[in-house]
Parts: sequence; C-alpha cells; structure tokens
Amino acid sequence: MRVGIVTPTYTIERYLPETLESMIGQTHKEWRAVVVDDGSTDGTVAVAQAIAAKDPRIEVLQQTNQGGAAARE
Repeated sequence: MRVGIVTPTYTIERYLPETLESMIGQTHKEWRAVVVDDGSTDGTVAVAQAIAAKDPRIEVLQQTNQGGAAARE
C-alpha cells in the first residue's frame, strides 16, 4: 500500500526537520510526501529542500501565501 502525505507549511523552519525526519523514520517505506510552502518568510523552504535532497520520496512546492486550504489543493 502506498501512502501520500501533503504537508502545508508556513514559517515553520523550527519544526519542519522533526516532522520530515519522523516521516523518513517510519517502518512503512512506500510513501510519498509533498511539502507545500505557503509563502514562508523564514528558512522553511531551504530546510525542506535540504531534507528532500536526501530522500527522493519528498517533493517541495512553493506558492505565494494563500492560506492552508490553498496549500492543500
């Protein structure tokens, strides 16, 4: 079974490593995650991209700030 995860983010540089490392550490390995940055003003995108560079199951998308609902679309 494959699992898809959408993680909308906005200025959460501090918490994102723990979130993504938790995904990576799961025993179930057939998953794919899309981190959608919703116009963060801190280093959220850089953190997401650095972690995604180490794990091909993680993709990072960026958009201008539109709110959480738009980030989930």
